[in-house]
Amino acid sequence: MKVPQLLISESGNFCSCILCLTLFIPVLTSRSARGLSFAAYILETLSYAITLAYSARNGFPFSTYGENFFLTIQNALITILMSYYPTTKSRRTSSNTLSALLTSLGILAGSFALSAVPIPTLAFLQLCTFPLGVFSKLPQIITNYRARSTGQLSTFAVFSQIAGCLARLFTTATEVGDSLLFLGFATALLL
Repeated sequence: MKVPQLLISESGNFCSCILCLTLFIPVLTSRSARGLSFAAYILETLSYAITLAYSARNGFPFSTYGENFFLTIQNALITILMSYYPTTKSRRTSSNTLSALLTSLGILAGSFALSAVPIPTLAFLQLCTFPLGVFSKLPQIITNYRARSTGQLSTFAVFSQIAGCLARLFTTATEVGDSLLFLGFATALLL
């Protein structure tokens, strides 16, 4: 790997780590997921996890999908927090603990399934990440519109996602050349 490729690749991974902190820490400290859409995070996490599994199982260099590794973990944790902490002004109840447990179990089951499906099925699922990416943004847009606020969603997080997508487009084009991955990251950049 050439030095410029390494720098671009690592800057994408760095942006995704920073992105994790800009979303995860505010939800933890405020004990609220206000302004975040649970449906959006479920769909987005699924999309990231599929891309992660597709890339890893095809043996692509980590530099081409490392960001998805961090984003999948981040989104899984935020999704669990969203099922535990209220997304509105309502108070946390004992059912939130059960909801967080069931969400965790669902994430583990999904992870196992993605590691076990045949590669052709995984390629089809990778193709499905395009509509998943689009549909994952709609609930968040609706939530922001209804609340007239972005809640815990930060501008820095959005710019980190843009920088990460640009880095992934570059590394995918130069290191892998997989059109499914490239189109997925291009779609994510547009959204």
